[in-house]
Amino acid sequence: MKKLLRLQNLQKRNSLSQKEIIEKSFAIKERLFSLQEFKKSEKILFYVGIKSEARTSEMIGEALGLGKTVAVPLCDFEKKEMRAVQINSLDCLEEKKFGLLEPKTGKKIPVQEIDLIIVPGTAFDLKCERLGYGGGFFDRFLKKTKKSAKKIGLAFECNIEKKIPSTSRDVKMDKIITEKRIIIA
Repeated sequence: MKKLLRLQNLQKRNSLSQKEIIEKSFAIKERLFSLQEFKKSEKILFYVGIKSEARTSEMIGEALGLGKTVAVPLCDFEKKEMRAVQINSLDCLEEKKFGLLEPKTGKKIPVQEIDLIIVPGTAFDLKCERLGYGGGFFDRFLKKTKKSAKKIGLAFECNIEKKIPSTSRDVKMDKIITEKRIIIA
């Protein structure tokens, strides 16, 4: 069920033009930056959007310009875990496995210090459940965050489902932001 839902949602997202992705990502950024959770956060983990994901590079650059401490994921595929690594600019990133843009080097930020986590997914539902990519990297990472850390998923409206099957391994988001609305858990 999850595998099929993931495939269907990736196909929907992949059918968007680059222009649509950029326009929708800008609308998502405007909503994100207007949230109190964003304004109050000092340390933020952003995923780095690739392929047909909501673009986050402009968000990252703007957050750095606002004086936020920004980290991005660095994945260890052998251990199946990710860590947060601080960046000072987008120039710190290089393309790695699966086309992921990850930091070349940088200071690791302890997961317990992060205030806000911006999370990717293939789909989300109206109860803020998330369907990831199947590796479990974000779910394992999110389970280690402090209780007060906010988890916000970014998605295009075409990737919002009525219901996503979830298990105890899945971590629910606090909010989902699309180009049209903010969904609250």
